[in-house]
Amino acid sequence: MDTGNLQRLLQAYRGLVEISHLINSITEYDVLLTRVLEVARKVAHAEASSLFLHNASTGDLELVIARGPDGEIDHAHVVIPRGTGIAGWTLEHEQPVLIPDAYSDPRFYREVDQKSGFTTRSILCVPLMRDREKIGVLQVLNAVDKRGFDETDLEIFQAFSSLVVTAMIKLRAEKQQLQQQRLAADLELAAELQLSFLPDKMPAHPGAEYAAFYRPARNIGGDFYDIIALSPTDVFFVLGDVSGKGVPAALVMAQTLSLLRLALAPGLTSSEALRRLNQAMAERELRRMFVTAIIGRFNPLTGEMEYASAGHHPPVLARAECSIKLPCESALPLGVLPDVVYPTNRIILHQDEAAVFFSDGLCESFSPDRELFGTERIHSTIARAPHSATAIVEALVEAETAHRRDTDPSDDLAILAIVKK
Repeated sequence: MDTGNLQRLLQAYRGLVEISHLINSITEYDVLLTRVLEVARKVAHAEASSLFLHNASTGDLELVIARGPDGEIDHAHVVIPRGTGIAGWTLEHEQPVLIPDAYSDPRFYREVDQKSGFTTRSILCVPLMRDREKIGVLQVLNAVDKRGFDETDLEIFQAFSSLVVTAMIKLRAEKQQLQQQRLAADLELAAELQLSFLPDKMPAHPGAEYAAFYRPARNIGGDFYDIIALSPTDVFFVLGDVSGKGVPAALVMAQTLSLLRLALAPGLTSSEALRRLNQAMAERELRRMFVTAIIGRFNPLTGEMEYASAGHHPPVLARAECSIKLPCESALPLGVLPDVVYPTNRIILHQDEAAVFFSDGLCESFSPDRELFGTERIHSTIARAPHSATAIVEALVEAETAHRRDTDPSDDLAILAIVKK
């Protein structure tokens, strides 16, 4: 082996050692890409180097970074259509390419030179792949001190590119893991913030007992409930369900509860409270989301209860070992149209009777064989439960869980029980 080839192999070996060190020392993906190009120029003894990443959705190659003859870094965004140019051909055919004269090759994509002002003479181009996954293309341009690259350069550059793929895969996986950890932390914080909008404990009023349950289908959800006492004999309550799930539903849920608390005032009827809330929500864009809800007003001393429904499920009345569906004249969900009139429904709760409100996450809960929990199970479960608010809610939650078994919840779930004592 002549002295020139020996020096080239020695330089290549040093480059391979350097990129191996990069795999273990660099923790930032963008920093790695910059250093890869720097080492690539040294390994191939080239004037310039560039890195294209594969856009899996379009099949195009996107030039994300390039290093010129003077060592300057260029982040100019250049898109090479799928299969176009030397780089596109290399990735499309999953083969390395050695081009001694770029402008004589019909595959050469001259637009990159036109945009950069760089004149390409010779090209060494290799695909970056892992287990048939197309990652991108790494190339070096213009061999230094000779007319073009040769087979030895190609062999060395392929070994170098294999290590580059390993480094990129490693950091990409670490980046995804870090993003997942951050997302999990953000969702945990969002869940805590959402729960802060719900009552942390039920109020204690002479003549009444309250109990509630909330479970999002995901980390956070759009169901909600609240009990707001304006006086010992004027207690407002609400249970609602935002269309959709996840973060968007949780944001609308928080907005709905905030607007409701602003809308309530002494002497206000449940229908008027619902109308005010709907008006406030209709003035805001909910991005094609809507809210079903029941707002009620309760006098714990007399048992008088009125409620208005915005497209929500009718409540259930529990009395003397039976349960019945309460009358529930309704109107449009919240946020659909302004100036909606909501009818008033009235009942009187007698001692040990309960009014039970719930979201569709209860009646529309699915078993593993896709059987709905249904209203009949709701009624039979309530009828068998002791007539305390806590016992009724616990019985419904246990029955829904047993029905669903190991199936994940398909929807958020909220239950509110009010018992006259």
